[in-house]
Amino acid sequence: MKKIIFLVLVSLLTISCSKDNNEIIEKPIFEASENPLDFGSTHINTSSNKELTIKNTGNSDLIISSFDFKEKSYFYSNSIMRNDIIIKPNEEYIISLGFEPSEHGQFENTLVFETNIGEQQVIIKGEGITLDPI
Repeated sequence: MKKIIFLVLVSLLTISCSKDNNEIIEKPIFEASENPLDFGSTHINTSSNKELTIKNTGNSDLIISSFDFKEKSYFYSNSIMRNDIIIKPNEEYIISLGFEPSEHGQFENTLVFETNIGEQQVIIKGEGITLDPI
């Protein structure tokens, strides 16, 4: 009889503990279409453009309060941010970026996003090349 009571108590304890573990935690998830985003080779003093898609793969709103490059460089954003960007679950936002090198070489920068889930970063790369003489 003691054995049966013990087994019943253990079963009840197991069931009550399992209910708490099934709780769904709502949070946004920041996902970039490319990381790093590579512009490839671009001729010096010309520009190339690419789009970076930010998707929220979570189950609550992703809020971007600002984004900017970590350092001043040959990369720039064509997108103007006037208010917070709110990305609903399973939706996306497209940011237009540009690269205009004025010298030869490999370049890299970090695009930093301030969000409601903390700082998120995307690496941006590109190479400045010279025109071949004719």
